[in-house]
Amino acid sequence: MHKIITYMTQRKQHRQRWVGALVNSPVPVKLIAGALDPISGQHMIDRYSQLIPNANVTTLPTLGHYPQVEDASAVTAAYLKFRHTIG
Repeated sequence: MHKIITYMTQRKQHRQRWVGALVNSPVPVKLIAGALDPISGQHMIDRYSQLIPNANVTTLPTLGHYPQVEDASAVTAAYLKFRHTIG
């Protein structure tokens, strides 16, 4: 599998464009993430918050890689709260 995964190379190649799209987004952006995710958990949440000014983040401290499955109610509540704030 590691020979067919190309997203790590793509992340490096397109980093400036992809991060720039988040920083300069004309639409509201919300990150809802499980802190216990070993792939994109608390360390990713911290980095995202560093890179994105005024980042809108909901950290779910007891959830992992599939927060929408692990606690659908918590993810839905965070999303609906976000939707309510943007109208």
